[in-house]
Amino acid sequence: MSWRTAPVTLTMLALCWLAFAFDFFVTGGRQEIGPLVAAGQIVPSLIQAGQWWRIVTSGFIHYGLLHILFNSYALFQVGILVEYVYGSARFRVIYLTALVAGGLA
Repeated sequence: MSWRTAPVTLTMLALCWLAFAFDFFVTGGRQEIGPLVAAGQIVPSLIQAGQWWRIVTSGFIHYGLLHILFNSYALFQVGILVEYVYGSARFRVIYLTALVAGGLA
């Protein structure tokens, strides 16, 4: 069990960090809501109006450095284990199912 055998975990971490870095640099490092957070956060009235992608995109955006650090640590620790036990294909399904279920909740 190694991070080298966890491509889905690493891909999800990379997507989260790319989105965070984009928002961080666009806002100049200030603690403001960047364009990706604004476009992807869960706003129930907008989801009901047809912006269903917010259910998925909300799983990749983070507000603040502590938020992404703690979430990345948890995903790294648990993701490597789950991906090792179930395999990359099943882990991808587990991850995306949990992401959508969390967005709907």
